Amino acid sequence: VTVGQDTFDASAPPDDELRRIRVRVGAVFEESALLQRISVVENVELPLLEHTSERPQQARERARELLSEVGLRVDNETMPDGLTGAEGRRVPLAGALALRPIVLVLDEPTAGLDAPAAHEFDATVAALQQRYGFGVLILTREARHAFGRVDEVDVIVDGHIVARGDRERVLESE
Repeated sequence: VTVGQDTFDASAPPDDELRRIRVRVGAVFEESALLQRISVVENVELPLLEHTSERPQQARERARELLSEVGLRVDNETMPDGLTGAEGRRVPLAGALALRPIVLVLDEPTAGLDAPAAHEFDATVAALQQRYGFGVLILTREARHAFGRVDEVDVIVDGHIVARGDRERVLESE
């Protein structure tokens, strides 16, 4: 696997190598993967406190900026269970951006959201991608993602890639 200039064996990377790669790849999971016992702001602070030398107050300010940037305004006490489904998707997006990734992996990013919320989330990701220049890898079953604003599509069936290419090539394939 190559991320930026770093290449490593994904089957058994050494801990330090894996850690170096992880901080360069942001991830947003289908179920949001938020820690429920800490506030929304604290969830976004975690990567900053763990992987940077930022002091707690700096991390808190940066977390609040990131939450605002993804379109979510909360106070320091807001807990994850107080968010709507659409808001809950924005928190891990803010956390993923905290370390300025070169690649953002989105796992079923809009599953379960209504159409307006899904389109708003997609627009937010597109604006952030334009602003920061990171790549986006979307894992999805939704055709609107798979054939929307993408450069390449891989169709996977039973764990095997059965079609690969740009949108037109994949749509024309058997």
